[in-house]
Amino acid sequence: MEDLLGVFFVLCLIFWAIQIINVIFTEIKYFENHTHKLMWFAAIFVSFIIGAIWYVVWKNERKQILSRKVQVSDIDKKNKALLREEMVKDIDEYFKSQALAETE
Repeated sequence: MEDLLGVFFVLCLIFWAIQIINVIFTEIKYFENHTHKLMWFAAIFVSFIIGAIWYVVWKNERKQILSRKVQVSDIDKKNKALLREEMVKDIDEYFKSQALAETE
């Protein structure tokens, strides 16, 4: 039983160390600012496994939010491109009708 508990502790320690390293090397754009990144480092360092688990949950939620923002911006870009195409077609039709009106 003690061996199992020792293995569990070592696994928790490895998980904790990975999350500390992850916070250190994660780009600042994923955080609100440098203070926010420092706060996550302190939370993980001080609260050990609980802080590391909390950080993993936050990081996954943040990635989902950022991916949704990217999807929305891609949709907006496509809508703007379609709108531009429609405007160009309307302008072309207008000038064609003006040219036909002048020739008559």
